[in-house]
Amino acid sequence: MTLQSEGVDLGRSVVSKVEMAQKYRFACPTCEERVIVDRDVRDKLLTQGCVVCSASVYPNCFEPV
Repeated sequence: MTLQSEGVDLGRSVVSKVEMAQKYRFACPTCEERVIVDRDVRDKLLTQGCVVCSASVYPNCFEPV
């Protein structure tokens, strides 16, 4: 199932509003940067690494708020 907005297929899976609104506490395992992030930022950190020190980021670096 894909999300559609005004008849335009956005090509994304349907995600509940609760999941989209979910916040996570992120703690970098290397530089110890700590910040609250949303799901989109969490996903980017997991694929691109810490924006402060470029360290790899893993799912256990996040805790639901």
